[in-house]
Amino acid sequence: PSWANVKSVYGAVGNGVADDIAALQQALNEVATPGHATVLYFPTGTYRITQTLNFNSRLGATLAGEDPLTTIIKWDGPANAVMMFANSVAYSRWTRLTWDGSGKAGLAVHHGYTSGAYQVTGNLHTDEIFQDLSQGLAADPANGGDSHTIVRCHFLRCSDSGIAVGSYNAIDWHVWDSFFEDCKYGLRSYAGNFHVYRSLFLRSTNADILCS
Repeated sequence: PSWANVKSVYGAVGNGVADDIAALQQALNEVATPGHATVLYFPTGTYRITQTLNFNSRLGATLAGEDPLTTIIKWDGPANAVMMFANSVAYSRWTRLTWDGSGKAGLAVHHGYTSGAYQVTGNLHTDEIFQDLSQGLAADPANGGDSHTIVRCHFLRCSDSGIAVGSYNAIDWHVWDSFFEDCKYGLRSYAGNFHVYRSLFLRSTNADILCS
């Protein structure tokens, strides 16, 4: 009962043709709120979205795919837009999902704060794929989160950076056992700090890691 299936409960189709934005947005509006499941489960499928998914002011939520190789959130909206804005989301988890920017999206998951109840911190990304985007994960200048952990993630063909940290509060981003392939920068810091362990960088066109 703590899990909700985005297909059977919220009506997402996941066939790569239907626009699943309304179903997934409703699911994000309800997950980890009183009376609703704390885990959103994405069965195998390609979930086409045409607008930014807004995930607002949440604590202790999980977004879990069946398998990152077969569970894909695919962008089909405007160029350079954000696939998901995680605003005031803390101590939550993303796992086993592929974020496919289709060569158009600007950013997969944007961690930040405009308003809400929670300081952005303690989030976890595991076993995810970020591909064909400008940026995979980013922390914004206003408040991108004190501490996030990224484990066993794969960043493919990110035209700017796999991970971009732009907040002075973001001093404790930890990246473990991850792959960065064919990105301009694997990790890039405009402000704040990150730590990288046991990760592989292949064919970075400008630099594996840049702090500027």
